[in-house]
Amino acid sequence: MSVEPAPTELRLPANLRRDLEGLAEASYPFEACGVMIGRSDAGRSGASRSGASRVSVDAVFHARNLRVDRPHDRYLLDPADHLAAHRAARARGLDVVGFWHSHPDRPAKPSVTDLEAAWKGYSYLIVSAPAAGASTLRSWRLSGGRFLEETIR
Repeated sequence: MSVEPAPTELRLPANLRRDLEGLAEASYPFEACGVMIGRSDAGRSGASRSGASRVSVDAVFHARNLRVDRPHDRYLLDPADHLAAHRAARARGLDVVGFWHSHPDRPAKPSVTDLEAAWKGYSYLIVSAPAAGASTLRSWRLSGGRFLEETIR
């Protein structure tokens, strides 16, 4: 019998949510991507009273999407931008807590490609970006070879 991991709560301030929606809209019809920095007790013993682990996002960084063959439905985060986000996190006493990208004209649900590229221990926030504007943000965490949805607060 397998034990389901405790749920994870992603704390995303309203201003950062608006920033992500704006970046997704500005990149439409191509996928936008980037890095989230903050603090996390996910996977540690510091879970909240509710049993949920918390990931708090303090800043989001936009990264260049280096996929030129299929930028409308794939992304490749620029390593230089990834490194810059790590350095910014370290300078502020924070950590990289996850990654974000948009799904133009598709739901904010991980694809098989997203699953294959995911690393354990990080939040993966997806912004659904229809032509009419960003509509949905959902976040996911890899566990046991599959994505489990995180609650966004």
